[in-house]
Amino acid sequence: MTNVRRALAGWLAAAAVVATLAAPPASAAWQVTATAPAFSLSAEALGAPVTSCTTVPGALGLVDSARVSWTAVPGAKSYRLSFGASGQATQTTTATSFDVTGTLLLSLLGNVLFGSSTTVTVAAVADGWTSPASNAQTIVLANVVSGLLGGVRCQGS
Repeated sequence: MTNVRRALAGWLAAAAVVATLAAPPASAAWQVTATAPAFSLSAEALGAPVTSCTTVPGALGLVDSARVSWTAVPGAKSYRLSFGASGQATQTTTATSFDVTGTLLLSLLGNVLFGSSTTVTVAAVADGWTSPASNAQTIVLANVVSGLLGGVRCQGS
């Protein structure tokens, strides 16, 4: 009888293993299907423009303007010029130069005194990305006669 019990116990154990292996895999009572939008990422960076400043003589030599020029940045769609120490005023252009006049400075910065100065920096912009700011150019509101007519000059010229 002991051998029959052992045989029966072995047969029941084997049946339990077979029953376990034959069971369907576990699954959840619900399912969710979602699609992710396709997009691409770019690891490119916009380089900072390198600027220069040239004083441009006006008519009769009275009203000068300051032309800030910069190197084109590959991939840039536009350029943002920031005026003032904290960049409180901005202008946007697609060109690689911009003429700054006293009238523009007065309209952007308000009360600018003769002989006072402001800085201009340029940043490249493309598809939501902005480059670091360029080297700063200092623009000086020209002498009283030229200043009354809106003249400015690059510092050092």
